[in-house]
Amino acid sequence: MHKVKKMKRVLSLCLGLMLAGCLTVTGCSSETQATPEGSSAPAQTEAQSSAASEPEETTAAASSEDTVLETEILIIGGGLAGMNAAITASEGGASVLLLEKMSFLGGAGLISSGAVDSYGSEFEAQAGIEDSAELLKEDILKAGNGYNIEWMVDTFVAHTGETFDWLVELGVPFQDPTPSEEHTADRVFLAVGGGAAIIEKISEAMQQQNVEVLMQTRANTLLQDESGTVIGCLAENNEGETIEVHADTVILATGGYGANADFLTDTLKEAPYYGFAGSTGDGHIMAEAVGAELVHMDFGKLYPAGWQYEEGKATIQTGYDNYAFANTSAICVTSEGVRAFCEGGYNTDFKNAILNDSEGLVYMLLDQASYTAWRETVLTNSMGVMTNEEELDGFIEAQGNASQVIYQADTLEEVAALAGMDPDVLKETVERYNSFVENGVDEDFGRTQLNAQIGDGPYTLVAQYLRFATTLGGVEVSENYEVLDAEDNPIPGLYAAGEIVFGLHGNDTIQGSPIGWALISGRLAAESILATQ
Repeated sequence: MHKVKKMKRVLSLCLGLMLAGCLTVTGCSSETQATPEGSSAPAQTEAQSSAASEPEETTAAASSEDTVLETEILIIGGGLAGMNAAITASEGGASVLLLEKMSFLGGAGLISSGAVDSYGSEFEAQAGIEDSAELLKEDILKAGNGYNIEWMVDTFVAHTGETFDWLVELGVPFQDPTPSEEHTADRVFLAVGGGAAIIEKISEAMQQQNVEVLMQTRANTLLQDESGTVIGCLAENNEGETIEVHADTVILATGGYGANADFLTDTLKEAPYYGFAGSTGDGHIMAEAVGAELVHMDFGKLYPAGWQYEEGKATIQTGYDNYAFANTSAICVTSEGVRAFCEGGYNTDFKNAILNDSEGLVYMLLDQASYTAWRETVLTNSMGVMTNEEELDGFIEAQGNASQVIYQADTLEEVAALAGMDPDVLKETVERYNSFVENGVDEDFGRTQLNAQIGDGPYTLVAQYLRFATTLGGVEVSENYEVLDAEDNPIPGLYAAGEIVFGLHGNDTIQGSPIGWALISGRLAAESILATQ
């Protein structure tokens, strides 16, 4: 064990959020497609502004001596899983210390849409939604393609309702249900104000429990005794001071690894990232170093319709696309100029069209009327921050030589040539689609939103990329949330919760499950520890 000197004074920290000037993100949101948010310069939402409160002290005090702290439960990571674990453990009477490397709490949840699954809640019942445990389980298993760990799915289903009602009790406001192709019932609700509104209320609950928090303090190494039991960690604060924490148990709640290219497969590397900048896989690295096995690290949630605002970074464009499909004559075509899926239908079909394309993208084709309507929606930010007029015009003027590829020309032949398509193929695609509109039946894909024929130019092609934020690989845990080694034996003293844990989602998520899983697993991990004390 690394030896350090005993600290001279006890640190008393006030919990707070520091968002203004500190929120470093690369885009937005964990898993929603309904409402695009985020841009190259994310705007602070009203909910984020109201959530911000300056703590009296946010880092360990600088000292000429290194610091040693002692606690019963050490939680590494201040996202939703870590925050709820801290509340639960403190309510249960344990002493708790939470380490967060950023200057604010909330993690990926802070920049999420705030989509939460409501199955089994009083809220869902009052909304008159017909639902069942069997339906939710089937939806999760279907999305996970057989890679789900069933006991986790059963646990999630069993605790989803009480978790949603708890958020309501905390005062989190929710919108009307959000229809989702991934759910057989309208059980998903978006928090008003997004994930920031959820973080605000949970942080207030933490304040009431007087949970001790060290901000801007990054855990680097897990400590073990001679028997291999995890007994704490070594950390470093933003002033370079080493902090040694001794604990009876440790909970890893460090989130994912989407911002760490060393962990990503080629497929994920090629998809622009729109997730949390702090998702660097710290917990994965520390867990592996003490014997944990990392599984399915190639799994990540891929979505269609990314707006690449700079190389490798994206924001969500899906809501703007769906607006165009629902209200204009817009269609999507492959890099060869043909349609490949039902626009406005399943995101899975949209995603697969991009995956299967030889160039790894598809284009939304807009005539002049459609472009005008789409442009107004994008620039008025009616569905979130997307871009500004100067940036959009710059993309168009660049004619494909910019981070976001957009082509515009007076004729179909000209715009096809700019994109490297066969002009005759694109013209034939447009003529065929227009015949479907005229007859009222999409013979190729069954699109029902046949609003208008594709009319006069200029014509615009807007590139649609894959994007990702949520990673799905990680450690495996027991039903008590103990981290398992390669032989499926618990590593004594080490627990995990949230995105770092593999199993609930399989190789894909459904909307509303990541936030619910973070809260459920964080609470249950803490309860498991309390039961052993």
